[in-house]
Amino acid sequence: MVFSHILQPISDLIRIASQQTNILPQTAPEGSQSEAEISWPNPIEINFICKIIPNDVATICCKISSPLGKIVQVPSTMIDSEANCLVISKGLIKLLGAEVDKNKKPSVKWRNNSLESLGISYNILVTVSQGENSCTISEDFPVMDDDKPWILLGTLWLDQAG
Repeated sequence: MVFSHILQPISDLIRIASQQTNILPQTAPEGSQSEAEISWPNPIEINFICKIIPNDVATICCKISSPLGKIVQVPSTMIDSEANCLVISKGLIKLLGAEVDKNKKPSVKWRNNSLESLGISYNILVTVSQGENSCTISEDFPVMDDDKPWILLGTLWLDQAG
């Protein structure tokens, strides 16, 4: 698959060149050069060596359910294989209509900082499925103060998902 990305521009240029060659007249008019010139549309750009920055974060589509039964489909749930926590935003909790226990406010370590959560939302169901296969895991999530709907699943969730 990586090679197809590299070879596709070459393939396109060869196809364009053959089309241009077919358009050129078979016999050159008198007084013109005997060889036809083919002008390439764009210079080819191939990056054989690309430095890829490691990224341990992936996104998946999943369904999030509250204990009240409300379901929200999240098109880009973040899965971070290096995060040792689970976090959900206040915006997604509002969409779910779930409650937040503000008596327990665990700190969430974020790189070199420690952020205090708004509280914990209990028994949030995360369902990931593909075709007939699905996996549903119930978790308690620290709620972060952000109105945008997002969720982060770390190694704790990945371990349970198997």
